[in-house]
Amino acid sequence: MNESMFGILVPITMFIAIAVILWKVFDSKHIERKAIIEKGLNPSDYMEMYKRHAFATNPLSSLKWGLVAICVGVGVLIATVLNNWYNDEMVFTSMILLLGGVGLVVFYSIASKKVKEPQ
Repeated sequence: MNESMFGILVPITMFIAIAVILWKVFDSKHIERKAIIEKGLNPSDYMEMYKRHAFATNPLSSLKWGLVAICVGVGVLIATVLNNWYNDEMVFTSMILLLGGVGLVVFYSIASKKVKEPQ
């Protein structure tokens, strides 16, 4: 296939994929609402109950992503320094993954202590 064929197929494929995703989202919402009505429940009450429990914010979420971002930043900094000695692209990937994982482990230790504390 030549490059002009890709210039046509990529946008067409993108729009078809977006249309299929939107169709499935709206179809699943419709099926869910039909099931709620068939069971005799009020859809507005059910949706309010679902929003309260499903979308409740986790207060430790910002701590988790903050620790991961800090550790990934430190990983990039260390990788930049190590790249001067080793001159290998794998230094960046390994440092980002290693220190990102360290951030998640630190978060787990902090979160487990917070959960065990009496309120």
